[in-house]
Amino acid sequence: MVNPYEAYVTYLALKRHFSSEQYDYFKYNGKIRCSEESFKKCRERFFFEKLSRKKKPQEIIDLFVSNFVAVDNPSSLWIGDIVKNGESIYKESQKIRESLSYIFEQDLRELTDNSHLYELVKVEGSKHPKIIKLFLNKNIRFETFFILIKCLELKKKYDQALDDPIWKIISNKISKYENFFRGDLSKYKGIIRKHIS
Repeated sequence: MVNPYEAYVTYLALKRHFSSEQYDYFKYNGKIRCSEESFKKCRERFFFEKLSRKKKPQEIIDLFVSNFVAVDNPSSLWIGDIVKNGESIYKESQKIRESLSYIFEQDLRELTDNSHLYELVKVEGSKHPKIIKLFLNKNIRFETFFILIKCLELKKKYDQALDDPIWKIISNKISKYENFFRGDLSKYKGIIRKHIS
């Protein structure tokens, strides 16, 4: 099991990872300036003590990552919200991860039933492409959205075309999630090719 202070450090490091362009959880090996003394003074210490009794180190990381990915703005996610609602988000993300290729194929079939994939991802001026609108309206799962952005190499294109704070947050989330993604993108490229051929 993880001790409460380690859970606290992991939370702060992952929050900074998903909120800041500069900090990289992997580059700094999850390290962040934070003393045990500051943890002892932390008002939310109880939440970390509660979590540390239930979770192993990797489960703590997965819990936090799934919750930071699920919110619109990771910098606003409070540990109390994770303790209160985070377990259901974590369990749902675990279920998605276990059958991701099936879920992705189902999502892609639904997306392309009425529209060609090209129509969903194309940029017109500085307006959000349909795929981003679908994601913002929660009509598409983050995992499916992430896979499409990565496989179709859309991030750089969108970064250049879209100069707005909403896309900037989403773009940062995609970059920050990349090293946590455990799937094989070449497999998903094959699924995409099958649906657009």
